[in-house]
Amino acid sequence: MTYADIDPVIAENIRARQACGAARFSLDGLTQAQFAAEYPGADVATLTNDQEFMRQVERYAAIPAVQEYALEAQLRRGLSESVTGLVNKIKAPDASGTALCAASDALTKISNLLDRRETVKREGGEQGLIRWMLKSWSTVTIKTIEGITEFELVERPTYENTITAIRAMRCTTNDEVNQVVAVLRSPKPSVNLNLRGF
Repeated sequence: MTYADIDPVIAENIRARQACGAARFSLDGLTQAQFAAEYPGADVATLTNDQEFMRQVERYAAIPAVQEYALEAQLRRGLSESVTGLVNKIKAPDASGTALCAASDALTKISNLLDRRETVKREGGEQGLIRWMLKSWSTVTIKTIEGITEFELVERPTYENTITAIRAMRCTTNDEVNQVVAVLRSPKPSVNLNLRGF
């Protein structure tokens, strides 16, 4: 198998990961600058005009792990902004009751975000945006935010097994493909792989 054989799968995976990024953006989990940095070359205007892409975005936005990620990002930004604002207000020589009220409002927003985060975690969103693969003897198990994929290897990985693993792990680079193939071909009885991001 050559990289040219898997180019269509990589293109599909890039699109899926861009849809996940757009879902995170729509949930306020990414800023526009963060989206552009994580998905360079993604033309947001073109993507958002594609109905199939938007359906994919909606599917990802409904996944608890994506929701949790977005809430975590909101919480981090909110905490950072609130702490900075509180420090500035407290340091101001003319600190007033209004300033203290604004500080209280900021803390209430953070508290609400923490409560929402706990609700999402309880609903099963704790796995995060990690792509995980385990080869245990002849069984290959892949777990991502999209679910679990499992298949058996007879003697060595077939073309179909390899494509299935690359697709399930949502590999978008040759390096990621090489890591997945190395796990499939490993002579060790048990090998695992964690890839960050989605």
